Amino acid sequence: MWGWLKRLLGGAEAAAAAVPAGAAARPQRELMDVVDAFLTQNPQSTPYSVHALIAAGGAELADSQTVLQACERIAAHGYQDPLNPTLREELKKHEILPYLQWQAASGIGREEYCNENTIRKLIRRFRDEAG
Repeated sequence: MWGWLKRLLGGAEAAAAAVPAGAAARPQRELMDVVDAFLTQNPQSTPYSVHALIAAGGAELADSQTVLQACERIAAHGYQDPLNPTLREELKKHEILPYLQWQAASGIGREEYCNENTIRKLIRRFRDEAG
């Protein structure tokens, strides 16, 4: 959403030069780009908000704190928090982005979010596989 403005002002080149080499391997999205994509793709509240957050690019944000900020901004628009209460309670703050990345890479379907027990199993599976 704001990429055109950065290019116009010339800040994109400086920002790209400041990115560490390891971070360049993973595409990164800007906070407001993800919020805008979430709101655009979901004109109404969705029960599959974690999946909608990933589809909007949430797994491509810079860090877990940025994911939490995106969730706050989405909720400020009248939507439920994309991270359901079970994820909020069970995941440590620093695990949120890695969990979203793992879910995106693993192709976790909506059916695996049918209740708290299945979500807790997903979290255990994430921790086992992430090592």
